[in-house]
Amino acid sequence: MSTFQLSHSQPVAWLKSLGRHSVDLVVTELPTPRRGPAIATELKNARSVRNQWFAIFPNDPYPGLFEQLYRVLKPNSHFYLFCRQEALFVVKPLAEAAGFRFQTVLVWDQQRKKAGRNYRNQLGWICLFEKGQRAVADPSQSDLLSYALENQHKPHALLALLMAQSSAPGQLVIDPFCLDVQIAQSALTEGRRFCGACADEAQHLALRTQLRALPDITELLTRPASTPLPGWAQGSAQMALL
Repeated sequence: MSTFQLSHSQPVAWLKSLGRHSVDLVVTELPTPRRGPAIATELKNARSVRNQWFAIFPNDPYPGLFEQLYRVLKPNSHFYLFCRQEALFVVKPLAEAAGFRFQTVLVWDQQRKKAGRNYRNQLGWICLFEKGQRAVADPSQSDLLSYALENQHKPHALLALLMAQSSAPGQLVIDPFCLDVQIAQSALTEGRRFCGACADEAQHLALRTQLRALPDITELLTRPASTPLPGWAQGSAQMALL
C-alpha cells in the first residue's frame, strides 16, 4: 500500500519544512510564468542574465528553490525537471550553483499533430540533475523518449519510466509544485510514496480528491503548523508521518 501527503503551501516554504536527506527522487515542472512587469533581483547588474531570468520567473521568483531541493534529496539521487526549451539555459546554472551535477537533457517526443505558429511544437524537455553520483537502472535507455500526450498531460508510461530509472518501490518521490495529478498518481501507482505541495487552494482540494480515489492508497495527514509537538522540528514531525 502506497501513501501520500499533499500540503497547501508555497513550494520553497514547504521544502524548508522537510527533513534534510529525506527524499529519494524529485520529479517536477516549473509553472508557466505570468506575463507582466518584472521585479528587481540581485541579477540586475547583468542585463543578459536578467533577461533570461525574467523569461522564466517574471513575477514569481523562487529564491532558494534549488538549494532546498538539494538539501532534502538524499546523497546519490536524481532530480528530473520538466521545462520549456528557453528555460534550459537558466535552470542549469542555477541548479549547478546549488550543488547539483547536470547529467543530461532527455528529449520527449510528444507526438503532437496540431500545427504550430511556425513549426509544429512536438518536443518536450526534461533536465536530469544528480546529487552525488547515481547510475540509472537501465543505461541502455535512449535519451529520446517517444510518448504521446494523454489529454494534454504527461503520460503515465513516461513518468513510470523515470520512476523506475531513478527510484525503487517504497521510496519517497516529491513534487513541490503539483501542477496536475500525473506525477503524484504515477508515483503511487508504481508503488512509491509521494509527498507534494500545491499553492492554489482549489487545485489542492481537487488533487487530494483524485488521489484519495486511487485504490489501495492512504493519505497521511500533517499536524497544523500552529501547534507543533514540543521539542520537535516541524520538518521532522511532518516527515515522521511518511
